[in-house]
Amino acid sequence: SNGSIQDLLKQAITTIEIEINSGEDFTIVTKPIVFQPYPAKLVLKSLTNILIQIIESSQSRLQSLNQSIGIAYGLSNNDITNIELLTNLSINFLSNELVYTLNQLNDIEKSSITTSKDKSSNEQTKNFKPVIDDSNLTPEQRLKAEAKRKLKQEKLQSKLKDKESKKSNLLLGVGTTQIRSYISTNLPNEINSINILTLISPYSNEFSNYYTSLIDKINAGGKRKPKIAKGTRDYGPEQMRIREQVFATIRRVFKRHGGVEIDTPVFELKEVLTGKYGEDSKLIYDLADQGGELLSLRYDLTVPFARFLAMNSVGNIKRYHIAKVYRRDQPQLARGRYREFYQCDFDVAGNYPPMVPDAEVITVAVEILSELPVGSFIVKLNHRKLLDAIFELSGVPVEKFRPICSAVDKLDKLPWEDVKKEMVFEKGLSEEVADRIGLFVNRKGDPRELLNAFNNEKVFGDHVQANQALI
Repeated sequence: SNGSIQDLLKQAITTIEIEINSGEDFTIVTKPIVFQPYPAKLVLKSLTNILIQIIESSQSRLQSLNQSIGIAYGLSNNDITNIELLTNLSINFLSNELVYTLNQLNDIEKSSITTSKDKSSNEQTKNFKPVIDDSNLTPEQRLKAEAKRKLKQEKLQSKLKDKESKKSNLLLGVGTTQIRSYISTNLPNEINSINILTLISPYSNEFSNYYTSLIDKINAGGKRKPKIAKGTRDYGPEQMRIREQVFATIRRVFKRHGGVEIDTPVFELKEVLTGKYGEDSKLIYDLADQGGELLSLRYDLTVPFARFLAMNSVGNIKRYHIAKVYRRDQPQLARGRYREFYQCDFDVAGNYPPMVPDAEVITVAVEILSELPVGSFIVKLNHRKLLDAIFELSGVPVEKFRPICSAVDKLDKLPWEDVKKEMVFEKGLSEEVADRIGLFVNRKGDPRELLNAFNNEKVFGDHVQANQALI
């Protein structure tokens, strides 16, 4: 909400936009785009100034709250080389400020409760009235007077109770109340800058998920701006311009290899998709019943293409399809995992010489990545026959091939230890079998060198399927 910080952030964004817009159209550029040093320096300087302002603002607030806090750092606006230091200083200052504020709120709350109880006691004493001498009243009049006094006393007690309840509670916003509750639950003993940084670290997935859900709850109140569906995002004009250029490059390569484009409905009959994805079938979006047809949003572009081939006699075809797909997965926005996203498929169907289509598909992928400014890359190949042979030789039961295959696929994202745990504790595989799989899948290196090593060591023995895959 700091105006000067907003201005600096806009300045950095504007510098990046100018650099992008002034560059050449990268769809026709064959060499990688190099970000010029002067704009980079301007952006870095803006980010440095933002962090310095955050630190100075936090320091000022702390000093105004408590004069005994005096922290000084030699911060220079000209120093643009140590962003990491400034970022850590910003986090430390804000965590110190949060600790101090939470302690102050706790003290105020305790003081408020004590004061409220004292006032309640004083008001009860002040409002107490001696019993009137009713010796001269008749029995009937005495009963009426006692009933009237009792009713009056009950009303007074109720009013005092309401006052005590209101005064003993701090009136805080929903977000502040929830964050306080989260911190006090997880740090019941002591709150200091060290353990609070561990708890609400900006790098913590647990706190990030909690914070996201909290924002969702706050926004659900109806008083905030409308929000977008979970796992999706909007794309502005500049992002769409870049996407169009990327898609133009991809289409150009597809067509260069004789590809023809098709399109299929965004939803399919549920029976077409069910059972095609193994464990991932649970991630398919089902639609409400429409006129007696059970429908689902497409999970990928491959199964719709198979349905297309089954319905049409197309012969040989090199088809490409660029379209959105939908997966009811847990989104991880920081990693670019969304529930709605594009896939770009290129498939060769029909009768062709063995391995020629496979080689062409790999060539297409390499050409696309080479023409886009993505830097260096590695192409990883998968052979189902080879993978099944590894499972068979390792002792995996046939009915567990697909579940274990799903676990192995996660080696790009997770360390072997985590994949092994999933195999053993979630998929029910024995630890010995998992270790034997590890002897295969953990070997890395140049493909030709690995192939020679496998052949020399006779790793697969006389296994027909494996040796066919290695030819």
